[in-house]
Amino acid sequence: LDRVMAVVAASSTGCSPSERSLRIAEAAWQFDDSMRDQVVDEYPTRPEARELHLECLAAEMRYNRALFAMLALSVFETPAWFCGTSDSRDGTSSRMLLQDGDALLSGVPYIPPLPGLLIEVVLLYVLAKKWML
Repeated sequence: LDRVMAVVAASSTGCSPSERSLRIAEAAWQFDDSMRDQVVDEYPTRPEARELHLECLAAEMRYNRALFAMLALSVFETPAWFCGTSDSRDGTSSRMLLQDGDALLSGVPYIPPLPGLLIEVVLLYVLAKKWML
């Protein structure tokens, strides 16, 4: 925090407005890193670096949420081994009909295979966007 305060104090002394804004941006970056317990010896001076850093942080947050959604989807997705039909009109049911009778699958309402697959494709797209950064 002392380092951030030193950068802010240095930015208030006779420098151009663009240089001052760069120093304030660096102080903000240092403050963000200090809140995450990260120590960086030297920061990039180009403003685009900060924008890319913020973009990476946002992508990481979306990635973590997509991983959690994949985990939640695995609970409500129809098992791959199951090949029955649903007994309700909307396709979501906790009882699936088999040719021999009913199969009660843990009492959880299941998502039909096609919507589950579409949700997985969207989540995989979000995961891939982070991998491409």
